Amino acid sequence: MTKKKRFDPNEIINSAIEDEIDAMLQRHPRFRGFKGYITKHIDRKRLREKVDEIYGKTRGSGLNEEQTSLYLRRGIADYVASGAVFDEAGQKVILRKGLEEEAKKPGVLNYFAKRRAQKILEGERKFDSALEAWSEIYQQFKSGNYDMPELERPLEYLSKAGFSSTAAEILDEAGLINKSQYRKIKRKIRKGFREAEKEAYGGLEKNAGYQKVAASILGILGIGALIASGASIALTGGVIGIENLENNIAGVVSGILLLISSFVLFLRK
Repeated sequence: MTKKKRFDPNEIINSAIEDEIDAMLQRHPRFRGFKGYITKHIDRKRLREKVDEIYGKTRGSGLNEEQTSLYLRRGIADYVASGAVFDEAGQKVILRKGLEEEAKKPGVLNYFAKRRAQKILEGERKFDSALEAWSEIYQQFKSGNYDMPELERPLEYLSKAGFSSTAAEILDEAGLINKSQYRKIKRKIRKGFREAEKEAYGGLEKNAGYQKVAASILGILGIGALIASGASIALTGGVIGIENLENNIAGVVSGILLLISSFVLFLRK
């Protein structure tokens, strides 16, 4: 008989936190590599208070251990996802709390500050989306060992640009760089990202040309056929007989046709 697993609230809580942080890293790929930082900024006092609150709702509810476990897990996961579990530094860096608050400020006098905050937040959402896509492409590129050297550098930069962005956020929050330095770093990251994207698009466009690859192959085959047929005619045409001579002439014609096909493919857009 299998022994029933003991209900362990600490294991449930830790598992829920772990899973939700992993989901957060998926949604915001710029934080990959900073999982330890995110975990460190969980406010344990707030977490204990939330656990007590959830437990309080289960008392006298008639829920069994399994149901209580699921209820606790869901409650903690939702609490982490909301960002309320993080301390002030964590909320500023991870949730961009200051910008979120500024973006929601009412009143005409706050219009320009509000628009600025909204623009920054929208830019970060787009950055996360692009970073996720390029990171996935880079992983597939590396695992496939593709011979495309012109893609290696831009894809590597695009997949890792999130690290620089998050590092700047942490340094700014810690007061280790001033606002001017922070803005300069962020501008350089945006510029570098745009340039790397442009270079990556160029590399993809260059390697997407199957037509050019096919043209090169046809050209090589055509030249090979001409060389082989010409040499064979010169050496054996008068010895082997008319039949072999005709075969060699056919090889020359085939070679010429292959070269013409290659030339046409190169000229086509």
